[in-house]
Amino acid sequence: MANIPIPYGSVIIRATGSFLGKHAYIAMNLKASVIGMFYIGPIPKLAPSPALVQTRFQIAEINLASAPRWPRLSLGMKGAAVANLQMALAQLGYLPIAYGRKISPLTPSGVRQAPAASWHWHWQYQTTPATLKALWSRNQYSVVTEGAVMQFQYQNGLTMTGMATPKLFDRISYDMTHNLRNRQGYSYVLVQKHIPETLTLWFDGSTVTSLTNTGIPQSPTPDGTTPVYLRYLSQDMSGVNPWGVPYNDPGVPYVSYFNGGDAIHGFVRAAYGFPQSLGCVELPVQAARIAWNYIHYGTLVTVIN
Repeated sequence: MANIPIPYGSVIIRATGSFLGKHAYIAMNLKASVIGMFYIGPIPKLAPSPALVQTRFQIAEINLASAPRWPRLSLGMKGAAVANLQMALAQLGYLPIAYGRKISPLTPSGVRQAPAASWHWHWQYQTTPATLKALWSRNQYSVVTEGAVMQFQYQNGLTMTGMATPKLFDRISYDMTHNLRNRQGYSYVLVQKHIPETLTLWFDGSTVTSLTNTGIPQSPTPDGTTPVYLRYLSQDMSGVNPWGVPYNDPGVPYVSYFNGGDAIHGFVRAAYGFPQSLGCVELPVQAARIAWNYIHYGTLVTVIN
């Protein structure tokens, strides 16, 4: 197998483990994340190529079966790893909460250790909506954590699953080490279906409210909270209404999908503030343009009756 370039500061590890066969040499960074396997077979002389000659390295021997690994976390899970993930996301600006002091960059072993009981948290903004507060649960992977993970994944070019994977933990640790914070701010959307219907956008402590339209009784907008997962600056929308009549609306602007086929978007109507759509949350086009600039991937949208 051909050699690969090995980043400066890596540790060249002779690894053992049943899945490796006899043995292998693996390039790993100092956080114990595998960069790449560059040799499998008999133990080589450690100067067979310029890639090795030009790289400073150390030799260590471990058993990968016993090496600490990042956990995998998803909606509904609880525990110390979730708590440390939340603290890291908050420190990087992906949650609207703050802790009394900073934590060190996460490690595969440290992430499983319970934070000290003295580590208190508080809401960053006095104007935090009560509906958002009700969704938060420390030490539990709730939809608030899921949305923050999605925003982090999008900003860092990771697959946007909402789940905490080893790749996500690797990147969080890197961002904590280099103080790379959320570039977009934190936003939250509350849609209230009592008449007149309104959409309130909360962004880093500030709010703006607009009249809106939700779904008609034959195609209502469901209650609940879900994160924005797909966005289009403009999209052609077509389908069949509840009465079997096809529709085609070209160039619908400022589209943010948050629950299946339901999206927040601009739409021209004679009036706003009562059910008129087929499930989407419609805004006047000018209001939708403003909202588009503050709604991001992972932004939570709460719909209440």
